[in-house]
Amino acid sequence: MANKKIHEAGKNTQFSSTNQPAKNGRKPKLYTIAKKTYNISYDEWKEVVIFLIQSTKKEIEAIASDETTPIWITNVCKALQKDTGKGSLSALKELTEKLWGKPLQETKSQVDMGGEWVEALKSLTDNYDNINE
Repeated sequence: MANKKIHEAGKNTQFSSTNQPAKNGRKPKLYTIAKKTYNISYDEWKEVVIFLIQSTKKEIEAIASDETTPIWITNVCKALQKDTGKGSLSALKELTEKLWGKPLQETKSQVDMGGEWVEALKSLTDNYDNINE
């Protein structure tokens, strides 16, 4: 049987200015974290990420576990490690799209003008040719 007072029961879980989820908003991008925390330029970030993308798994682990490594570099390393362990490419995809942009998507379309349009265009061009003679 359905809950006849669902509108009253829902008030307990309804979002308001005082009832907000613990993790509100989107997860910040890796570059955003680095930029806000360390005030690095985009070019500096690009150089480090290109180096990390080309590194081996052992090199990434060594960089991430080093106590002197800045936290933003550790975050990038951990994201790559986490996705590698799951067999996911989301962190790598995010990093490459940030570096080189999203790949262009080719769109193909086919337009059928129909015979009547073709005939109308032919008669217009014939008339135009006759006027200009």
